[in-house]
Amino acid sequence: MVVSKTLIRSLCQPVTIASNHLASKEPSKFEQLKTSSNYLREPLASELKNDLPFFTEGAVQILKFHGSYQQDNRDNRLKGQAKDWGMMLRLRSPGGRVPAQLFLALDELANRFGNGSMRVTTRQAFQLHGIPKQDLRTVLSTIVKNLGSTLAACGDINRNVMAPAAPYEGLGYPVARRLADDIADLLAPKAAAGAYLELWVDGEKRYKIRPSIACSKVRKRQQDANLSSGDPAEPLYGSTYMPRKFKVGVTVPGDNSIDLLTQDLGLVAFTDMAGKLRGCNVYVGGGMGRTHNKEETFARTADCLGYVKGSKILDLVQAVVALQRDNGDREQRRHGRMKYLIHDRGIDWFRQELDKGNTVFYLDFEDSVRGIYNRLKTLGADLRHFKSFLYSNPTEALTAGAREALLTKIDEYKPSLIVVDGVNAAMNIMGLDLEKNKDATSFSQEVLRPLRLHNAAIITIDHVTKSKDNRGNYAIGAQAKRADIDGCAVAVEVEIA
Repeated sequence: MVVSKTLIRSLCQPVTIASNHLASKEPSKFEQLKTSSNYLREPLASELKNDLPFFTEGAVQILKFHGSYQQDNRDNRLKGQAKDWGMMLRLRSPGGRVPAQLFLALDELANRFGNGSMRVTTRQAFQLHGIPKQDLRTVLSTIVKNLGSTLAACGDINRNVMAPAAPYEGLGYPVARRLADDIADLLAPKAAAGAYLELWVDGEKRYKIRPSIACSKVRKRQQDANLSSGDPAEPLYGSTYMPRKFKVGVTVPGDNSIDLLTQDLGLVAFTDMAGKLRGCNVYVGGGMGRTHNKEETFARTADCLGYVKGSKILDLVQAVVALQRDNGDREQRRHGRMKYLIHDRGIDWFRQELDKGNTVFYLDFEDSVRGIYNRLKTLGADLRHFKSFLYSNPTEALTAGAREALLTKIDEYKPSLIVVDGVNAAMNIMGLDLEKNKDATSFSQEVLRPLRLHNAAIITIDHVTKSKDNRGNYAIGAQAKRADIDGCAVAVEVEIA
């Protein structure tokens, strides 16, 4: 027996708005440089075409994101003479694994174009030194064509992901290595990866990073409203990338060869008897760097964030990156690392901010908290789901002050979904006529449209007429209700067996 029919209206698709905690202040010159670089192309691309043996300061800063620093040979410094310029190149090698083909290519490049040295870094990567500017494209393209990359080995972005170098095939080591690979691919930039290929291998897409299937699925969620930077071309990072460098390490219980607590994000992977990932202990906010004679800078060991199931690890990783992206200090670079954010605001705040993702705000004009609770329980929700469920049950008209307070609360919790149930009851409370287009438009402008500005998908629940013959797909009342939908409308029939 059909007892009711409800029209569920998706008022709007998620609106992605970049977090802008610096809106009241002029962005720093370095932030402006990143924004104007066209996703890390300029002025580097232009200066690669000139005959000068060095890059200017702006190009030097963008060059870092491509894995290179400009240096000069101090042994050859002579007063009044031009500097002996050379480039350092650092590789992106998750877990420190370097294919034999790449190692042989690096060895030849070091001798042919560099100073003959191959240096191993504390982040499990090789560095070449003394590369002349005019040979930089040749060296980089050779690295890429031999299974290597230098993308994001330096700069304000996720750096090389560490994992134990021991080549063990048990005790969780293979899982740690695979997870390091997945995290490196997950946190690789999107638009900047295209710029990297354009600059160094003429845009040949066959050399692009190809994440695993599992990693690709999680990467797609970087477009989600509660995670996106607001920039579709560079969804995770946005045009300004990170406030400072970001470092990740993965290990197994009992192996601290990666110095876990010095990482921005450290993971200890646990596996089951079959060698599959069960979950990870997660640590955040570590870092050893400090500035001499600047007491406000300091080394810090990471805090324990908690245990996360294996199926949620990659989502957690990019959520942590997004949180640092939006809240890290972009005004004072020496204060920009995530360790300072957690030191200043605390691990409890950090944990609460992560939990704000995937929160639902339910604005209920028709039922009661007990009624909604029972309905959701019937649909399969359990207690853990209600930890991310915010409920409001207005019984009086939403005055301007009440609407402002409501929007303040929504802005505080940043829900990814807002449900308005139901439209007719809400309009009645506000003294609006269901049948008048003018009143329907007023309700939309005063209540629904402001909700769109809070980076969430909006669903409104309305009712169709009781007459089955005259029902159609329209809600009760004015046609202006439907005119304001820019998503989709779904008709739901509730049946009792």
